[in-house]
This record gives sequence, structure tokens and C-alpha cells, in this order.
Amino acid sequence: MQIKMYKGKGKFVRKKSVDRIIKEIRYVKDRFVLKRVHFSDDTFVLHKEWLREFLHEYRKEITLPFSCNIRIDRVNEEIIRDMRDSGCF
Repeated sequence: MQIKMYKGKGKFVRKKSVDRIIKEIRYVKDRFVLKRVHFSDDTFVLHKEWLREFLHEYRKEITLPFSCNIRIDRVNEEIIRDMRDSGCF
């Protein structure tokens, strides 16, 4: 899928803001019993800056264990460690 402004510039990836995702999780957490979160997103670790911001906010605001799908060729030991420290299992 391409948007006109990206025509001829390759593929693009739409990503929700960290704030938006944290608010959505908090909304569910405040209304239901939530024991963990799973992110089924092929591009979860694609943008390193976004991921670092997300992990920081998740650890600070949500504090629940989470899991996700990742491509192993898109991570390194530092990212895996940051994910583990934020509650990823």
C-alpha cells in the first residue's frame, strides 16, 4: 500500500505513537483484569528510537509482562536486554 506523497520513495510503515499505545493499554488495564500484553506486530522492533521510547514508557506506566513477535535479524543483545528489562518474556 502506498500513499501519494510517498510515491516513488519506496514503502512506508505506519506506526502509532508511543503515547497512543500506552493510553490504549492503560484503558484496557483500568477496566479489565489484565495479566500480560501481547503485541502481534511484524514491525514491532523496526524503528529503534520508537522502540526505546516505548520500552521506557511501558516500564514506567504499565508494568505488566508482555510478549511480541520480532524478526531476529532486526535485534541485537542491547535491544533484547532492554526488552527483558521492560517486562518482555
